[in-house]
Amino acid sequence: MADQLKNASSGVQDQAKSATKGTPISGVQEKIQSGTNGLLSSINSMASTVAAKGQALVDRIFPPEKRAAFLAQLQSFMLANPKLSAFLGMNLLLTGVPLGLFILFSISVFIFALVVALIVAFLGAVLFTLFCVGVALLIVLPTIMFTTFAATFLFLWGLGGYYILRWANGDSRGSENGQASEGNAIGDKLNSLTGGRLTGFMEDARGQNAKKGIEGYNDRFTRPAGDKGDNSTATTTGSNAKSGSNQHVGAITTKASDATSGGTGVDPADIELADDALIYAKARDAAEERRITIGLSDLPQELQLLLNEFHELHVRLVSSKNYNAFSPAVSRLPSGLHIFFTPRTSGAESKLCSCLKLLLQGDVKCDASLDSFTKPPILSERFASASTYQFYHASSDISQISAELARTLCLDAESVQTMQPLCEGLHRTKSAAYVDYDFDTISHALNVVVMWDPSTTRLASIDGQTGLRKVTAEDRLEVGILAVEKADEPEEISLGGYLTVLGEDDHPSATLFSFPARHHPLPSGDDTTFSAKFQQPTGLHPKLEISFSARDLSPPKDSCVLHAYWTLPSYLFIDRYQLSDSLFLESQNLVSLRSLDGEQDLEAPDWVVRRWGSSVLLELAAPKAVHTPSSENDWVVTIPTHLRYINSTFPRFDGSRVRVPWPVVFWACEAEEGLKMATNPFDRVNVGYDGLFGPKTMFYHVPPAAKELMERLTVPTLNADQTGWVPFGTAVAVLLGFGWVMLQLLWPKASAQVTAAARKKTE
Repeated sequence: MADQLKNASSGVQDQAKSATKGTPISGVQEKIQSGTNGLLSSINSMASTVAAKGQALVDRIFPPEKRAAFLAQLQSFMLANPKLSAFLGMNLLLTGVPLGLFILFSISVFIFALVVALIVAFLGAVLFTLFCVGVALLIVLPTIMFTTFAATFLFLWGLGGYYILRWANGDSRGSENGQASEGNAIGDKLNSLTGGRLTGFMEDARGQNAKKGIEGYNDRFTRPAGDKGDNSTATTTGSNAKSGSNQHVGAITTKASDATSGGTGVDPADIELADDALIYAKARDAAEERRITIGLSDLPQELQLLLNEFHELHVRLVSSKNYNAFSPAVSRLPSGLHIFFTPRTSGAESKLCSCLKLLLQGDVKCDASLDSFTKPPILSERFASASTYQFYHASSDISQISAELARTLCLDAESVQTMQPLCEGLHRTKSAAYVDYDFDTISHALNVVVMWDPSTTRLASIDGQTGLRKVTAEDRLEVGILAVEKADEPEEISLGGYLTVLGEDDHPSATLFSFPARHHPLPSGDDTTFSAKFQQPTGLHPKLEISFSARDLSPPKDSCVLHAYWTLPSYLFIDRYQLSDSLFLESQNLVSLRSLDGEQDLEAPDWVVRRWGSSVLLELAAPKAVHTPSSENDWVVTIPTHLRYINSTFPRFDGSRVRVPWPVVFWACEAEEGLKMATNPFDRVNVGYDGLFGPKTMFYHVPPAAKELMERLTVPTLNADQTGWVPFGTAVAVLLGFGWVMLQLLWPKASAQVTAAARKKTE
């Protein structure tokens, strides 16, 4: 027995030696110590986490302030009643243990019973589910077998009929030449003319155009460029956008007064085509809208990197000069620079601010954070096309921004042919009514729209005549000369005229189409206009007066409501609390404050405010449709505002004069159900106020009456050259006040005697 024990002991020692062979004793100890330390640290961290969560739970149920107050009350009670406190403390100490055990036992029994009940219920639910599924399978399996057999039979029947028809038509080889080609609508050309705005709706548009019996439908002049091979698509949309494709689209729309009833307002005899140009005899009486579409890959590398930071980016440059808006381009915005965007990366706002400072030469309130931008509220949840953030700058000269863009983008335009149409358009924007830049990740293209009204249109001079010419030989220029026609429905806009692609068509093709429109001019015969000015003197609380002719101010429909949308720079703001009083609103001919977002601090000076300002949507009161002698006077709506303290030495201020744009005024009307606003090729969205209404809202715009739509407001400021006495005067006033207070505190009787003597003398 002893030998066996000895052999077993030696065997165990040999195994231990072999297990630790090659490993120093110190290394084993270090591994054991590190493992022990790791385990202890894990336990310690877990205990700390549990303790922290427990402490947080206790603080939430019984906050530290309440605990401190309770302990203070308990201490005062113990000091006031020592004997009673000793008795209660001893009783609580002795009875607390059994009571605690009882409570712990009760909770444990409840948890155990709850767990058992859940397990039993789960098992019962599983068994019941298996039973129901088995019963359902008895019905589903035969049904699936029957439907599969029926689908196979129908497929084979249709396939057999297809081959029988092919055999009957004599097309036994299945070549494509034996099949009739599908006709193409004039809407395909219109789709290219409008920068691809009708992509996704062409099937519906083709059906509508076919019903209207368009002249020239499906002839060789209305066949889209896609049938000719190279550079075929007139739009660059979605994932199918071709690298290097460039569309330069020009459109001339005659004034509405030229469209007479009973026919189109465009005479084809006034149109003359050349190899690379189009001459229109009445071009000087027409407005011009130019649309330029450039694929993302064709833009400069710096611009590509910037645009890739955004899901969508919409820039609106609006001139401070009034222009004659014509249908369908009647939408308006306050004068200045508007930006609406949805960031894609976290650094998008920083890069956007850097570009804004470069374009505006540092004269901009913007830093590298989203706090510089406002987030407009979406009052209608059904409207999904509104951007997330908004920026505004009260710039009165859009040519300065366009010139900076041209210097940035057009340095290599000679070598990059796709940029030449855009650069040529940027150099002509000095007299433009507005310029729109749109980009989104779906289209992967930059769309630029430049609008000139008839008084400022700047068309090319071709052999002494006015028209449009291709910028380069490779440029694709598609021109539409359109006039407003009488629409069948009041919600629609109808245009008729001629379309042509320079260098591809030998004569223009006629077109006539109608579409539902979101933005409308006032009905025929309604000559309502409005004017705006600040009451004088303005002071620190200027009031803007919007004046209408009461005789003409009537809604286009019974459901229409008059609104004003206004973007205010940071130095001017509206007090929402002031506009919450119904009596005050009624006295100012206001109905309600529909929306106010942006900077609303009532006390902060302008140099403290970080955001660009605020935007406001107001519902205006309209006069009753009763003709009285008083209705001959203008209808005046007053909007109260407030100025912030500004530093007149800042470069963004012209001394103490600041720029304030006019608001835009429109009637918001409910549209009929079923209207497809997106089929409008001239639709203009992301204008700030459209996201505050539903998708079926129509806007009837009231045009302004003045030539200049930017007010110059004088802000009361202190002349910095005459402030030398202010510190000295302030110090003297403080010292005198301090001396008077000390006199009252140190010699109150003497002061009282002097006061009594003065009182007796008065009596």
